[in-house]
Amino acid sequence: GDVKVAQAGTLNAVGVRNDRGNRVDVDFRVISFELDEILGTAVKPALRKTLIPRVDPGVAQPANDITYLDETTRIVRGGDGAL
Repeated sequence: GDVKVAQAGTLNAVGVRNDRGNRVDVDFRVISFELDEILGTAVKPALRKTLIPRVDPGVAQPANDITYLDETTRIVRGGDGAL
C-alpha cells in the first residue's frame, strides 16, 4: 500500500484527533489472508483470500499513530485503537 503523513486535525476510526503529528495514513492496494495451519495441523492446500479495498470517502481513513519510546522502540496504534 501507500503511506503518507496524515493531515493535522484529522480523525481516525475511533474518533481520536491527530493533534500530535504522529499519524500516517495507509492506503491499502491489496489485502491477502492465508490459512496454512489450524491448531498445529497443516491445511493443504492453504486457504487464501485476496481483497481489493474500495475507497469510500464516508469511511475513516486507515491510519496508524506512532509513539517512539526511545531510539530503538516504538508503539504503533492502529486507527481502530488496537496496539
